Amino acid sequence: MDLMLLAKAAAMGVVEGLTEFLPISSTGHLILAGALLGFNDDKAKVFDIAIQTGAIFAVILVYWEKIRSTAKAFRYQVEAQRFVLNVFIGFLQIDQRTFVQPLGCGHDLHCGRFHHFVG
Repeated sequence: MDLMLLAKAAAMGVVEGLTEFLPISSTGHLILAGALLGFNDDKAKVFDIAIQTGAIFAVILVYWEKIRSTAKAFRYQVEAQRFVLNVFIGFLQIDQRTFVQPLGCGHDLHCGRFHHFVG
């Protein structure tokens, strides 16, 4: 087993864990941390996908009761409808990626703010 790879993965896990529930970009921090650690090969890309998937499941687990109660009340309660609308608005991207991708940026993960740091 490659101990250096294990240490990089652990460091990336700490970065993800510290930044996931904060109002900052955990993905951006993973990209920057990976670039600083030299962890940006194919294994790193697979690791990024796996760790982001785990973070999504963790958020769903933490908020499961709120998700379930909102889904049950959505058709009948204005508060639940407003909550769903606010979550939808929160998912809209109102930054440069909204304007750059239609102009030919494509589906490149590093097309935007972090392109100059990695890749």
